[in-house]
Amino acid sequence: MSVFPPDFKPAWEDRVVDMRLLSPSDTDFTYERPDRTRYVLEIRKNKEDNYYTPEFQMELISTKPEPFDYDKEMVFGREQPPMDFNDPWPHNR
Repeated sequence: MSVFPPDFKPAWEDRVVDMRLLSPSDTDFTYERPDRTRYVLEIRKNKEDNYYTPEFQMELISTKPEPFDYDKEMVFGREQPPMDFNDPWPHNR
């Protein structure tokens, strides 16, 4: 159910801020009005054009990474014994 009337058309002031080409016949245009509200024109093959208001999920988890600590000693796995050049491949036994 669309909140837009069936004869709705974008106004001249509305500008396209995002266009997604899903296939040559399926496209989504996101328009922004001068008051910064947005709506989407959904074009699908063999269907009528559909306008709707986009819904965005709010960010639940902070994606800002922690700063890297250059003074911290980095440990990768377990300690490796020094290589014995007389027996270079002990893991192949």
